[in-house]
Amino acid sequence: MSDNKPEKEMELKKFYLKWLVEHAKMPQSQIDPAKEEETFDTLAQYFSQMIDDWQS
Repeated sequence: MSDNKPEKEMELKKFYLKWLVEHAKMPQSQIDPAKEEETFDTLAQYFSQMIDDWQS
């Protein structure tokens, strides 16, 4: 199995930004690139928690 984690990560980030803008109604201009990593970590935790909840 080839490891294309960076590619998957980029896809996730694109999805996340789209999600923020569409669902969280966050203006794109408000997304701080300096805090991007931190924000994605938070979102990853949120989604994995959500998935855990669904699976239990």
